[in-house]
Amino acid sequence: MARKAKNTEQKETQVFDNIFDEAFAKLGEPKNDLERDTLNYIRPLVSEMIAQDIVGKGLTLSGCIDHCFGKGHKFEVKKGNRGLARVTEEQHFEWVREYFGIEGAAEAVPPKEPLKLSGENTPRLDLDLDSLFD
Repeated sequence: MARKAKNTEQKETQVFDNIFDEAFAKLGEPKNDLERDTLNYIRPLVSEMIAQDIVGKGLTLSGCIDHCFGKGHKFEVKKGNRGLARVTEEQHFEWVREYFGIEGAAEAVPPKEPLKLSGENTPRLDLDLDSLFD
C-alpha cells in the first residue's frame, strides 16, 4: 500500500524592522487614486498605537474605502435606480480618521498635483472677449 506524500508548504513569515513597516505592509498597496490619497493622508498621522491597531485588527485601505462608502450612503439622493452623494474631502478624511481610530482633526490634506499648462501641448482658447460684451 503506497502512501501519498503530503505537500507541506510553510507560509513565509516576513520580519519587519518596526511596527510601522508591518502596519503599512498590512494596509496593502493602493489600487486606485482614492486609496493612494488615503495612504498619503494617514502616513504622517499613524502613531505606534494606531500601527498596532492596523496590525491587530487587520485594517486595510480597501476596508477604509468601504467604510467611507458606507458612510456616504447616508448623503445619497436617489432617482430611480441611480444615486448621487456629495461628500467633501474634509468629510471623507474625517471618516478615514474614524476608521483608523485617529483622534482629533488633522490639518493636513493631501496636496493635489498642480495642473501643468506649459509647453507646446498647452490647450489654447482663441476668443474675442470684446465681442462677447457687445
